[in-house]
Amino acid sequence: MTSPAAPPAAGAAATPEGPAPDALASLRRWAWGIAALTAAFALALAGLQDHPLRLTLYVCAFAVIAFCYFAYTHADHGFDVLHPSIGLFLLLFLYSLSSALFVETEGTTFFGERLLPDVHPIYYWTCIAGAAGLALGLALRRLCGVRSSPMVAVAAGDNARLRQTMVWCALALCLVFLPFIAPKFNFVTVRSYYETALSSRVERLADDAVGTMDVLTLYLPLTLLLATCAYAMQCKQVRPAWRLLALAAFAAYVTTGFLAGERYTILYCGLVMLAYRHFRVAPITLTQALVAGGAAYLLMNLVPIVRGSTDPARMLQALQDNFDLRGWADFSLTYSNELLTATNLHRHIQGMLLGETGYNWGYSLVTDLLVWIPRILYPDRPLPTSEMFVEVFYPGVRDIGGGYGFFILQEGYWAFGIFGAFAFMALFGWIVDGIYRLIYRWQGYDLVLFLYAAVYADIVMASIRSGVVGSFKAGLLHAVPFGFVLLVHALRKRLRKDGP
Repeated sequence: MTSPAAPPAAGAAATPEGPAPDALASLRRWAWGIAALTAAFALALAGLQDHPLRLTLYVCAFAVIAFCYFAYTHADHGFDVLHPSIGLFLLLFLYSLSSALFVETEGTTFFGERLLPDVHPIYYWTCIAGAAGLALGLALRRLCGVRSSPMVAVAAGDNARLRQTMVWCALALCLVFLPFIAPKFNFVTVRSYYETALSSRVERLADDAVGTMDVLTLYLPLTLLLATCAYAMQCKQVRPAWRLLALAAFAAYVTTGFLAGERYTILYCGLVMLAYRHFRVAPITLTQALVAGGAAYLLMNLVPIVRGSTDPARMLQALQDNFDLRGWADFSLTYSNELLTATNLHRHIQGMLLGETGYNWGYSLVTDLLVWIPRILYPDRPLPTSEMFVEVFYPGVRDIGGGYGFFILQEGYWAFGIFGAFAFMALFGWIVDGIYRLIYRWQGYDLVLFLYAAVYADIVMASIRSGVVGSFKAGLLHAVPFGFVLLVHALRKRLRKDGP
């Protein structure tokens, strides 16, 4: 986030050498932006000529919305790869485009349901409204005259003491909850995703206390341990022996997550490393961001192919068999297993057209807020909107532990139709922008950077397939460990102050 350039003093004479450096930089940015927009139009026209014109028009409309947003807000945050706008616009575009390509190509949803002709225009208008709402929400503070918040100066000693508290909390919690977290590092006996996915969901449905126990026994120690490892591996002041130990723990966790088919785990580990590097070592450049994004895309499509087994030989064989049968199809935008979540919006629209359900007029906001109450305190709490979608459109699937992704625009559409998608995304963008501004202001603390990584993983990376309210709930749960550290740190300061 950068502050706008100060205007020249009144009466200042123009220099004979030519335009000021700031003006030249601005011209270059506009030139690059217009070139990128033109390239997007050209690629859409050339690459989508075998599809209906409506798909090309959608891509162009989305590109215009994104261009207008970034051109208007560049003075606030420039190119900050961890600003939520970049991830949200990119993921919203990829998910919506991939699902549209699949539906236009196959004529069905991901689960083979034929669609009415009326579904397609409503889908595109809903996605355009969602993108416009997101742009408005993210830019709303700037529209209201709120500019960049100054960063709070943090003394190195204060940061070091808070970081030390985080490290000791991580070690203590890992020791206390070792029996619970040890399987997360055991890549030798880990079970495959296909062996555990359905059974674990059924167990969670049957046990009211499982969510609370996960926060205490898994979120608390693991979140802080990963933050500690990311710091130790990248800080040159840490002793080599400790850096190697952190690397070993981190590598064991990532390897176990990969063998278990946990895509989110792998992405989160990368994000924790990225956050510290971006704010403490060196800002992530555009080239680095593109490479990291490409690697993440390949990984997200690779994991579903190989996670039927934890045996590396069988995983390689599964990959080879898939290539022999489908080639690179599963890595394409049209058939990406991960990105086809938005076909659920197609199914949702068709269900409402056919009268399977109707608008809930915002009642889902009430039920989703009630879901924040732990089930151990409120066993009969209503289902979150994502699970209600499965109950309505795929009866019986939830009872056996199944579930489908819930595209972020479905909440708003279910509440108020196309306008709902716009309104919900505007509110979502406004809240997310506020979170980033708050984090930026306090980024002098390492703890805040790792807190942002934990929250970013939910409100940006996971939100596209988990919904608006659900992503905030998950982000709040993943923020609990850092709140615990702040509490312990405050107690330490109090005891030190009251001591002899």
